Amino acid sequence: MKKNMFGSMMTIFLFMMVIFTMTGGTVHATEPAAQKPAAFADVRDDFWAKPAIDNWNSRGIVKGDGQNFNPQAKITRAEMMVILGRIFGFSGTIDNPFADIKK
Repeated sequence: MKKNMFGSMMTIFLFMMVIFTMTGGTVHATEPAAQKPAAFADVRDDFWAKPAIDNWNSRGIVKGDGQNFNPQAKITRAEMMVILGRIFGFSGTIDNPFADIKK
């Protein structure tokens, strides 16, 4: 009985392997070419965090303030939540329970 069950399972497995290898050819997935965002005017080329800022800017995680990024400015709690939301792909809105964060 065990031999018969093993033989049946092996037959099904081999059949599935043949079917899956016959379908299609090679498919290469590529990301669409994103437009490179403009560099921030206040981030010098020799600034230590420029590569990370440019990377996050190109991915839409940080957007700056117009043409400036303000790298020396303190980040607010609301700005940090926006960045984390973009990193983890959260969307939507909720009611704001905090008095110190503008709507």
